Amino acid sequence: MACNWTTTKESHGTQISFINTSLEAASGAQLGFINTTIGDMDGLQLSFVNTTTGEMEGVQVGFVNTVVQEAEGFQLGFVNVAVQKLAGVQLGLVNYADKNDNNSIVVGARAALRARF
Repeated sequence: MACNWTTTKESHGTQISFINTSLEAASGAQLGFINTTIGDMDGLQLSFVNTTTGEMEGVQVGFVNTVVQEAEGFQLGFVNVAVQKLAGVQLGLVNYADKNDNNSIVVGARAALRARF
């Protein structure tokens, strides 16, 4: 099993490995067991766990899909999370987005509980 870890500001192309990590931004595809983009992701993330800390424009397919900022595109998984905003489609058993675009579609249970501290 191998790991891909980019240390440059941006990653362009395809990462195929057990663990894929891009720092700051990625465009293209990440295919593996765990995919992480620290920054914005444009393209496809396909794995068991997909995480993007910035904005995601594209597709996430996995058991757990998480976007910290805006998810613009499609999330397919058991658990789908768009922490700040969803502008697209979430299809899964548990779906969460703090704010939805008027044209967003959510299929499956919607997590409505929010912890306020």
